[in-house]
Amino acid sequence: MDNKQVRVLVTDAQNQNSLEIIRTLGRQSYHVGSISSSKNAIGFFSRYLKHCHVIDKEKTGADYVSELRQIVLKYHYQIVIPVSLNSCHWISHHPDILSDSCRFMVPSKKSMDIAYNKEKTMSFAS
Repeated sequence: MDNKQVRVLVTDAQNQNSLEIIRTLGRQSYHVGSISSSKNAIGFFSRYLKHCHVIDKEKTGADYVSELRQIVLKYHYQIVIPVSLNSCHWISHHPDILSDSCRFMVPSKKSMDIAYNKEKTMSFAS
């Protein structure tokens, strides 16, 4: 499949990491969109970005993933790349909401729970 036909949604456009992902994919001719709770997110100003999606910053957990799903379906994204810890955490806890709409890769719920909780992380590391 030609990269121009692959539609990718990158989460957390407010993060520098997201900007770098957007640039890298854009240089390879992927059709890239991104989301943020801020209309002034740094990633929204990339010349490689085709669509900016602003979502309510109050949305978390299943509500956040449901909003992602609506954007994925409306704009025909095939791949979602979650960037922040919160995005990965929420998607790992509600993969069923997105799984029939697009491809994504996040750690298991158990792994994310360990990474998300400092006490569990320290216990796991020792």
